[in-house]
Formats: sequence, structure tokens, C-alpha cells
Amino acid sequence: MLVLSDNYGGTETEQLMVIRDNKALKNFFTKVNMTRKPGLPVPEIDFDKEMVVIYCNGKTTDVNTPVLNRVQDKDDKIVFSRVTDSNQKKDVSTAVLMPFHLYKMPLTEKEIILVKEE
Repeated sequence: MLVLSDNYGGTETEQLMVIRDNKALKNFFTKVNMTRKPGLPVPEIDFDKEMVVIYCNGKTTDVNTPVLNRVQDKDDKIVFSRVTDSNQKKDVSTAVLMPFHLYKMPLTEKEIILVKEE
């Protein structure tokens, strides 16, 4: 479930981060909020039952929000792929963006993997 999405504060390269504790989540938001006044609030997550997956697009001028689709759910790993909604028109900005998308999901010890879309 998508909890938060913003066009600024992500990483310069495409990255998928898995966060299973509140300290790591606060560290992420400390970096995001370094250049913000006021900063974004840290979402309330129950880490006893949930975990956070953060997808960063990397540097881009595309303002469309990609969707993470669960491709496989095996015994030892969950595989996601990034898909841009085909119903969205292509919106390109002249500004360089570094978006991030924060999802929460049920807590699991499985490895979380992002595969490139074909």
C-alpha cells in the first residue's frame, strides 16, 4: 500500500530500500528533510506487524508515479517490478526530480528484490 510519495528527497540512482525498524525509517526522513522547511512527517508504522519498502526512481524529469507490482512470492523472496501506469499521459517536467515512493506491507523475513521491467 502506497503511504507517501514525493518528487524530492530520493536517491540519485534507482534504488529499492527495505526498512524493518523505526530507527532506519527516521534516518531516511532525516536525509529527506535536510533541505525542507517544514520537513515531511515520519509515517506511523507498526514494525511489529509491518515493514516499509521505499522505491527511489533516481534522477528523472518524468513526474508520473510508477507502481510496484508483486511478480513472485516464493518461500525465500518476494520479487517486485516497476510499472508505469499505461493510462497516465507522459508528463515530463523541465526540473530534475529525485522522487521516492514509500509503501508499507506485512512484515516478512523474505528477501525483497526489484527486477527491471522487460
